[in-house]
Amino acid sequence: MLQAPTEVLGKQETFAYAHPDYIAVLDDLKTAVVIEEEMRWMMVAAQARIEVWKTNQYNARAELKALA
Repeated sequence: MLQAPTEVLGKQETFAYAHPDYIAVLDDLKTAVVIEEEMRWMMVAAQARIEVWKTNQYNARAELKALA
């Protein structure tokens, strides 16, 4: 807003929102959020696979005890 060629606050704000640097920052932030969410869901899926594996291992041990 400080780089705007006018002192009118509304025009400064419009200038700032339309500035290519601001738009580039928003695009980079959007990309970062998309990557972060993808990684978060990959972690949730990995945790679910671990829980399934743990349950299967517990069930296998329980079966071996029941057969013995």
